[in-house]
Amino acid sequence: HAEGRTATGDKRVSRLRSALMVAEIAVSIVLLVGAGLLLQSLVNVAHIDPGFDPHHVLSVTVSFDPKRNESPEKQLQHTRALLERLRALPGVESASVVNRLPLTGETEIHSIQAVGKPVNRAPDAISAEYRVADADYFRTMHIPRIAGRLFQPNDPANFAVINRRMAQLLWPGEDPIGKQIAEGDDPPYTVIGVAGDVHGGSLESEPRMQFYRLITANPDWANSFVIRCAVDPLSLVPQVQKAVWSLDASEPVTHAQTMERLLSSVTLERRFETALVGGFAAVAVFLSAIGLFSIVSLAVARRIREIGIRMALGATASGILKLELSRAFLIISTGLMAGLVLTLILARSMTALLYRVSAWNLRIYAVAAALLTIFALAAAWFPARRAARIDPASALRHE
Repeated sequence: HAEGRTATGDKRVSRLRSALMVAEIAVSIVLLVGAGLLLQSLVNVAHIDPGFDPHHVLSVTVSFDPKRNESPEKQLQHTRALLERLRALPGVESASVVNRLPLTGETEIHSIQAVGKPVNRAPDAISAEYRVADADYFRTMHIPRIAGRLFQPNDPANFAVINRRMAQLLWPGEDPIGKQIAEGDDPPYTVIGVAGDVHGGSLESEPRMQFYRLITANPDWANSFVIRCAVDPLSLVPQVQKAVWSLDASEPVTHAQTMERLLSSVTLERRFETALVGGFAAVAVFLSAIGLFSIVSLAVARRIREIGIRMALGATASGILKLELSRAFLIISTGLMAGLVLTLILARSMTALLYRVSAWNLRIYAVAAALLTIFALAAAWFPARRAARIDPASALRHE
């Protein structure tokens, strides 16, 4: 009776271990699929074109002294003088100034309308990012020209360059060159060119309508300088500071950074989320592998005599190996099925965290399941192989 109770207790403990192992594998597959979906989202975001070339570009902000630049004419003269000094620095290919840098989320939003067309009240067709820049801005940032032409230094202040999205929304199927846009009752601006779309903030949001005017329109608005270099951009910071202070020593130079770093910072949160879930998934898979190794090892240790009898009756080593692996695979497959069902249930809640990838992406589910199965079977293979190598005579003497 005691032996019967012990055997019954052992079976209950074994079932409990197996149930816990199934739950652990289920959690592992949920985390693996989540990590895979986030990783695919990160890859998709990394392939988004920001609309300009961020490589070898330094950006700095100069806080101009309003007392020494009290009139727009003086501010324009001061800005142009500083641009000349920056362009003369060794290693500088081009330099420009703008009121708002891309990717920062800092935007100047204006309400505009196409002259001669019914007013479209949709927010996307009214709100536009307004940028004031000098004529070299598009060349410095490598923003492509789509149609028409870009600014010349002596263009009048009422000329405007718009982005592709504005052209498509305001004049779908039409040539926008020569058309006019207006802000309220102000005199209209004439469109002379169309430039590529630039992301003003998050890469995951579609660019808004954007229009550019020359710095002559609002010279006191532009104080963010962008410098394209043939050398390490950050190595130019001291020289840029000297150039600024040679004109006015009271003007601070701040926010010196490369546009590459700014682009990287836009994806920082998504990279952190991916790394966090990926780390949890790796730990879960490791613990699942260790747990399965322990369960199979314990099962083999408890069944040495049984294995010996099987081998004495003609069972082969490969047969014993297959038997032990099949028992491990039953646990793995049960855990996988439970985990995949749970993942499908939870997938909808992940949709908001994903970018251009379905929460029910079958390829990612299949890869995650295959990876977990390989690791789990590899963990089970070692104790199963040890069982296949048991000497029948020794096993039969085992108590």
